Amino acid sequence: MSKQSNVVPRPTLRRLAMYLTHMQQLREKGVRWVLSQEMAEALCLSSSTVRQDLTHLDFSGTSRRGYDTEQLAQVLHKELGADQITHMAVVGAGNLGRALVLHGELEKHGLIVVGLFDSDERSVGKKVAGLTVEPVKKLPAVIRNRHITVGIMAVPGSSAQQVANTLVAAGVRGLLNLAPARVCVPKHIALVEASIIPSLQELVHLMRATDR
Repeated sequence: MSKQSNVVPRPTLRRLAMYLTHMQQLREKGVRWVLSQEMAEALCLSSSTVRQDLTHLDFSGTSRRGYDTEQLAQVLHKELGADQITHMAVVGAGNLGRALVLHGELEKHGLIVVGLFDSDERSVGKKVAGLTVEPVKKLPAVIRNRHITVGIMAVPGSSAQQVANTLVAAGVRGLLNLAPARVCVPKHIALVEASIIPSLQELVHLMRATDR
C-alpha cells in the first residue's frame, strides 16, 4: 500500500512509534504475524485506527495472516528514522538531563547522545555515562564537530529561549523542549514541546472532568 502523503500527522506519528515498540516486543517473543485487531487490542486502539495509520507506510498486510512483524518493524524503523544514527546534545545536566543520558533504550532506536552541556560551573567537568559535562559556550563548536542534528532542552524556563536560539544558530535541525516554557524557532526547525508540568495539568483536568 503506497503512502498517501509525505507528511504524517503528529497523532499518527506518535502511534507509529507505539507500533514499532510493539513489533519489537512481538519479535522478542517469537511472534511472526499479527492482525490489526490484535495490535489494536494490545495498544487500546480501534482496528480501523491501526489500519488507517499504516496506510501512511509503503507496506501492506497479508489476507488472514495480518502483518509480518519483522518486515513491519523494518518499515517503521525507516519511517521513524531509526534506521540511521541521530546524534543529539542534551542541554541541562540536572536530574532530567542526566536521566536522558542514562536512558538505555535510546540507542536501540538510533538515538545517540554525544554531548551534555550545562551553564553551572559546578556541573561542568563531571562524568555522566561516559560523557563529560561541557560548558554551554562550547555548543556551537561541538555541534559542528560531532554532527549533532537534535538538541534536547532540559533547562529552566527562564533560559529556554536563549538555549533554543543558541542551538538553532549552531545548526541543529530539531529541538525537543522539556523546559516549562514555550520557545519560538524558525519555520525550518522541527520542534516538539514535551514539558512535564503542562502534561500533568492536562491529566489532572481530564481526571476532574470524569468526576463531574
